[in-house]
Amino acid sequence: MDMSGLTGNAGNYEVVATTSGNALSVNGIESDKTTTTTNAIAVSGQGIQIAAGSNLGASVNRTQTVNFYLINKADEAAVLGGDASKAIDSQSVTFTVVKNSDINDYSVDSVSNPIYAFDSATGSAITAQQDAWAANPYVYGKTSAGAKVMMAPGFVQGAYVDNTKNFSVETNVTGTKSAATNAYDTVKVVGLKLDPTVASATTNLTVTIKGADGLIHTVTTPITSSNVDPVAKTIAVNSDTTKGMHLSDDGNTIYIDNSTAMSTELGQGALLQRFDTDESKTGRQDIYFYATDSYGSKGLNLAQVYVVDSGTAAGSSATPLFTVTNGKVETNNLANKGDYVVLSGVTTNGLVATVKIVKNY
Repeated sequence: MDMSGLTGNAGNYEVVATTSGNALSVNGIESDKTTTTTNAIAVSGQGIQIAAGSNLGASVNRTQTVNFYLINKADEAAVLGGDASKAIDSQSVTFTVVKNSDINDYSVDSVSNPIYAFDSATGSAITAQQDAWAANPYVYGKTSAGAKVMMAPGFVQGAYVDNTKNFSVETNVTGTKSAATNAYDTVKVVGLKLDPTVASATTNLTVTIKGADGLIHTVTTPITSSNVDPVAKTIAVNSDTTKGMHLSDDGNTIYIDNSTAMSTELGQGALLQRFDTDESKTGRQDIYFYATDSYGSKGLNLAQVYVVDSGTAAGSSATPLFTVTNGKVETNNLANKGDYVVLSGVTTNGLVATVKIVKNY
């Protein structure tokens, strides 16, 4: 996609996907990789999922083209309705759904960098924050020609580590996973707290796969953990322009466009940072601060979220219209169009991100 001529904020543009046929389906998928939406739109934290049809008959054409359109968000309905003339740019990709019988070998991605051995306060339960530092190697099938195949749910039967003292395979972040839901991208391993006498640990991850031949196959890859504390490298603000909000051209202001978005995103108790102090993401919606760290992950807690200013369209208010306590919304009195709050998130090593949020209805 050519974005070189675009102006304004990237959050006001999006990519939509359309297709026709029975071999594939397209839909949107949230950043948690489990929540899907009807329209296949990639913007902010939402991506596009392309899924193979199940139980395809012999007469079904297994080759299908997916069209991707770069559009202005304002033209979303028109393009999804079939008016491709409003697209800024477009690309097409043709996919082939491989028959199970064509898969005759398997592989797993290598994990080249150490993962953080997070000292979780919850014991054996794996938390959302711990998951942020997890290794997530993808498992593939291979054809006789050596082509990688993203396998549908049901092939991966289990995953195991041979060093259970220092590592754990995730099963309880979203509930125990059965083979029916274990797809190529669902295997995750977290590093556990290390003994103070060691700085790193290593394990072998083994994934078991039930092949098209009906037999169990295994693939293995080593994983290393480290107790070197992560350091924030960047800090940013997440927002989702599919959820009743839009961004200013400079990306520094979020406009809340309806009451549903206001009550959902900034209601009392809404979490304004990626994780809470209990390592959960309870209360987090689509507006929050996050830091990317030296492991390339987004698991770090912030030092603080501050209310810098709040007021009306006429200017700053002597009485605060918005308050935050422990990274959560305590009060929200943005009552009229033009009312605003300015928030800043700060990391423990001094990085700062600031955003203005304006009631726009």
